[in-house]
Amino acid sequence: GGNSSGVRARLSSPRFEAQLLYLAGLCEILLEHNAEAVRHFADALVLQRTANQPYEVSATLQNMAAAHLVLGQCSDSLHEAEEALAMRRTQGDLQREAFSQLAVAKAHVCAGQAQAALDGYRAVIPLWRSLHDARNEAVAWNDIGIVLTSLGAFDEARAAHASALRLREASADD
Repeated sequence: GGNSSGVRARLSSPRFEAQLLYLAGLCEILLEHNAEAVRHFADALVLQRTANQPYEVSATLQNMAAAHLVLGQCSDSLHEAEEALAMRRTQGDLQREAFSQLAVAKAHVCAGQAQAALDGYRAVIPLWRSLHDARNEAVAWNDIGIVLTSLGAFDEARAAHASALRLREASADD
């Protein structure tokens, strides 16, 4: 009948197809099939960019960065995380911006770029603070401590781990 053509039109919509590809990518990540996830995200990205969907593009880039990180493809992860961060800075969602900033820092760790990683983690701390997210701020301080330890900066590392511990204890009271 007349209704089936409407369903067919919706199924052939680039936005709908992009959404299905994005969801397929998320499923592949959950199954730890990260290479397959990257392929789905890359296909979704083409459609999302064509349809001018900046929120969807930034989410897809964020998840591609995570999959590339797990695969040890540090430069791909960094490129995607930086693009997601640049987009999210214009979108007015501090929490998503913070997660993108975190992804940039993790990609720098992956690439062995300790100073850039520290800069990235230090940039995310004020975002977590403004969001009153003590748990994620503690994670960032802990990651800073790990990077500082790898550099042999043991006193600074100890102070970072102490900050993480204080935040964890304070948030446990909530």
